[in-house]
Amino acid sequence: MKTKYKTLIAIFSCLWISAGAYGQTQLKLWLPSSLDAHEKGAYQKAAEAFGQKNPSIKVNVEVVPGSETDVAKLMTAVRSGAGPDLAVIDRFTIAQRAAAGLLTDLTPLIRKEGKDLSQEYSTGPWQEVSYQNKVYALPTNTDARVLFYNKQILKEAGIDLTEFDPARGPIAPDRFKEIALKLNQTDSSGAYTRIGFVPWLEQGWGYIWDTPLAATSLISLAAR
Repeated sequence: MKTKYKTLIAIFSCLWISAGAYGQTQLKLWLPSSLDAHEKGAYQKAAEAFGQKNPSIKVNVEVVPGSETDVAKLMTAVRSGAGPDLAVIDRFTIAQRAAAGLLTDLTPLIRKEGKDLSQEYSTGPWQEVSYQNKVYALPTNTDARVLFYNKQILKEAGIDLTEFDPARGPIAPDRFKEIALKLNQTDSSGAYTRIGFVPWLEQGWGYIWDTPLAATSLISLAAR
């Protein structure tokens, strides 16, 4: 069964392909250095597997400094004509990058394949790789989202814990925001001493268990 929400890393095509030795087409794939070793290894293996099936094409994987959201290096490279043919970028930057003219419209290539790829992905991820009814990227992976909450702090704030009962269905985003803001606390200088909602926490961060509400995304609660 498809997951309703996915975090994805998108691969996009830029504007040029170079011919290498022996007439082999050379493609440059950029991976941001922020990816962990497992992800980098997975992309390397995928590039090698593609090359084995398509001997006339070689995908050269390059790790470049920065994260999936870093646009400065990418924009400079593309504008100068030295950009990658493929790159890994974050899902929520697709429309912005497409609007800036950094990405190639993949719609004609998809039509040429004669496949309706929109049916192979969940609605959310597919919408994120589309801009003005054109497709500029393909989702490549997914993850799981969870919500942690501190029952004692919620009780002290007068929040009814039954609101978090999965049997009642998802909490409306506006209500979730209201609860999170109610749990915020600041000191006399205005600095936060307690934050009601902490997004994008990774397992192992020491303070994850001390926050009233800790989640990887507001969507995670709405989609539960």
